[in-house]
Amino acid sequence: MKLDPAILGGTEGYIDDGACAVLDAPWNQRMVQRAAQAMVMALFLIFCPLCALLEPLPRPDPASIRKMLAEGGLKEIVIFLGWLINTRSFTIALPPEKATAWKNEIRTMLNRKRAVKFKDLQSLIGKLNHVCFIIPDARHFMNNLRKAEYLARFKPKGKLSRGTQVDLRLWLNFLESAERGISIN
Repeated sequence: MKLDPAILGGTEGYIDDGACAVLDAPWNQRMVQRAAQAMVMALFLIFCPLCALLEPLPRPDPASIRKMLAEGGLKEIVIFLGWLINTRSFTIALPPEKATAWKNEIRTMLNRKRAVKFKDLQSLIGKLNHVCFIIPDARHFMNNLRKAEYLARFKPKGKLSRGTQVDLRLWLNFLESAERGISIN
């Protein structure tokens, strides 16, 4: 995808997460100043109720100033939708605490002597599916896990197949890679 050179910035939002990207150059300082206030302005406009005469109704401020001061500044590294995005190195990574927790969950599942529960597999599949967005080829290694999830729903005493165990060990490598970071390019 090629960007028009005239595009100097943009804003993206999803439910309660928002991010603003802008080129920080000496000749672009007005845009940088506008970008620093973009998310607060967006919140204000979205939550601005109007009466019949199109006059704003009195209401409390929808933006949490405490949260905006903590998270709302311009940064080169930001966590957005559960991903650690570094605009300086142009990488996207799984935050270390998530990667560690998910790897521990897989290790626990592999070391379990008894059957793996349906809910545990369902939860793990949801987490690993999150990783598939930045490692699309990893989707292929979800098949055995989905089959194990399906079987666990009807046969709660079944154990993980050899193929599923091999895939889980491979997923440990995928999670390591996601934690190190992957080029956005």
